[in-house]
Amino acid sequence: MQKPVEKPADKGGVLPHLYELDRDLDEDFTLIGRDVEIRQIGEVLTLRGSRNVMLTGPTGVGKTALIYGIEERRRKADISQDVIKRRFFRLDSESLLAADDPAQINKDFQKIVDHLEDAQHSVLVVDNFPNFMHGLDAKGAHGVLNSLMAAIRTRRTQCILAVSDSQKAKVFDQHPGFREFFTVIDLKEPDADQVLSILRGLRHVFEAMHGIVIGDDALQTVVQLTTKFKGAFDDQSLPRVPLRLLDLASAEFRADIMSKPAELDRIEEQLVNHRNQLAASERADDANGTCEKLRAEIAKLETKERELSKDWLKKTDGVKALLDQKRNYAVELQKLDAETEASKREGRPSEIARQNDELADKYRAALSGINEKLAGINAGMPKDHKLTPERIRRTFSKRTGIPVATLGESELERVIKLEEALKERIYGQDRAISSIAAAVKNAAAGLKDPNSPAGAYFFIGPSGVGKTELARALAAYTDGKADAEPIRLDMSEYGEKHTVSKIMGAPPGYAGYEEGGVLANEVRKKPNSIVLFDEIEKAHPEVFNILLQILSAGRLTDGKGRLIDFSQCTIIATSNVGSRHFVDDTLTYEEAVTKAHADVKGFFKPELLGRFTDIQFFKRLDADLLFKIGKKNLAGVNKMLDGKDVTVEFADDDLRHAVNRVMNPRYGARPINNLFAKFIKKLVSEIVLDEELKRVKASAKAGRGGKIAITFDEAKDEFNATFKPATSGLFSAAVEPKTMKLDTLDLNSDR
Repeated sequence: MQKPVEKPADKGGVLPHLYELDRDLDEDFTLIGRDVEIRQIGEVLTLRGSRNVMLTGPTGVGKTALIYGIEERRRKADISQDVIKRRFFRLDSESLLAADDPAQINKDFQKIVDHLEDAQHSVLVVDNFPNFMHGLDAKGAHGVLNSLMAAIRTRRTQCILAVSDSQKAKVFDQHPGFREFFTVIDLKEPDADQVLSILRGLRHVFEAMHGIVIGDDALQTVVQLTTKFKGAFDDQSLPRVPLRLLDLASAEFRADIMSKPAELDRIEEQLVNHRNQLAASERADDANGTCEKLRAEIAKLETKERELSKDWLKKTDGVKALLDQKRNYAVELQKLDAETEASKREGRPSEIARQNDELADKYRAALSGINEKLAGINAGMPKDHKLTPERIRRTFSKRTGIPVATLGESELERVIKLEEALKERIYGQDRAISSIAAAVKNAAAGLKDPNSPAGAYFFIGPSGVGKTELARALAAYTDGKADAEPIRLDMSEYGEKHTVSKIMGAPPGYAGYEEGGVLANEVRKKPNSIVLFDEIEKAHPEVFNILLQILSAGRLTDGKGRLIDFSQCTIIATSNVGSRHFVDDTLTYEEAVTKAHADVKGFFKPELLGRFTDIQFFKRLDADLLFKIGKKNLAGVNKMLDGKDVTVEFADDDLRHAVNRVMNPRYGARPINNLFAKFIKKLVSEIVLDEELKRVKASAKAGRGGKIAITFDEAKDEFNATFKPATSGLFSAAVEPKTMKLDTLDLNSDR
């Protein structure tokens, strides 16, 4: 829905701060849909009691546009006679509140009320009414609300207030008259089909504004992204979000059409560098004739620059002229269509319609010719300067941070390879990975309840066996980034009742209300998140209720009254309940699962467990798997040393001895990861930062770089690191070996 253009204060004002809506409406404004809501408003305005409207709904749902849509229907006589006879006035609340004196504000508003009471069948429209109330409180102008309610109570005027969902309760609490005299009409977000209809209806507006062609495939992509990833644009709803995305993508597309070619940019950069080099060479001894070579190269580049600049300016001037023509033709076509429609409605001669149709055909033919010329001018751009789905995806990704890789057709290919990718990252949990990958594939194929999260998984098992790491791996899959992290809620921080409100936000009037909830804020910013409730058994029981609502409905209202959509999120809970059975050497894995499952059922309510897509029990990691994890850590250390001309070697036998020395079944891979984090990396850093090694690497005689050999002395319980240069030389023996005694006290810590 196109929002009407605000008129300046000196045009069309009935009084200072008051405007009649029919003079305030842009001629090209069009409301698409909302017939039911317009009929409801018309019915309320004719009631005997509660004959005023409080129009509620989330930000961006189109409350203001709906009000102007009523005026548009009045102008076209396409609404009931009871509404046609009414006069709608808009209050300019910002200009009213500009006065510093509250007495002046009360006086000015009373003049407005008097005018409304004198005008027959008047309806006052106040947009964003909660902000108006806040401004009145701040100025101390408390008489305004009383004046308004007095006029409403005596039925001398009516009122339509636009109120966001999050502020509705606050408005009702402000004055008892709101409940008595107002009927609430809640404006819901349009569904995908309705949004597509709105975009199609306003396509010509964007085409005329930006001078491009917008295909139906681009509009469908806008709808798919903004309905799938609801909440990606902060504090916005449908249809504002898709309209905004279409506008942004169109503007970026036009900017690209008019941008300087990359080759011309490159040549200009080369010229700057060459001229700087020439200036430096002219000040130095030019025994090699460098200056002459640079002057010759600069001359060539300048010639090429002139040619490219001439072509580019010619093309951009041509494109600009054609786009301007295209915009003008589109505007004229719109006017002709409106005039033809008006002549038919008013019963004017059909000759007018015939002439307009002939003229419209000429304009369309001219537009077709312009599109052909545009395509010929810029062969590198899409045909007919048509906005493509890929352009929509790129703009959406840039504005929301959701990677392009997760938005296109390649997503299906990534899902197919998901199981393989997870097994490369997580060792020893093939059963759990296969089950999770199958569930993700089902969701990607559309085999999920649209009113529930994309997936809900419960991971149970000992510490350090890969539960949290699998959540990280799924986050990497979702984001398309190897280092992506889930939204992690450490449930030990939510064990007390007073801490639970931090998750979704405190209610109005309580500390922390303005900040909102940790989880609510993150999911609103990134609606396809992986959400991890880590060690859920440590949480207060009210957290279980929050989780149950998320799993059941796929949405939850936060402390500010905003509806948070979890339907694209993947929810993961982890727990150590029953993990003692997996470290019991007398039990097989199957026996441990049976006992652990019984513990889980005894601890968590069945209605919560029944909402999970899958419950997986993670295996204990044996010595061979821990050795593989050690090798993976070693590869990670060497990756960090890329570009430093140093590699780390750790013989398999020594590594295996070290792993066996620190392994602990209760903590899984954690001691191995800490072994590298707290010992191996420290030894390596001491070698890398050794001053003598820096001289070794800098010496042309000694060669560059080398290897750091790590060994483990079981008898002494210590690690040794020795530097071996790639080429023997003067300083090769000068880097002293480093030694570190093994201390296992803090290897089991996760900090």
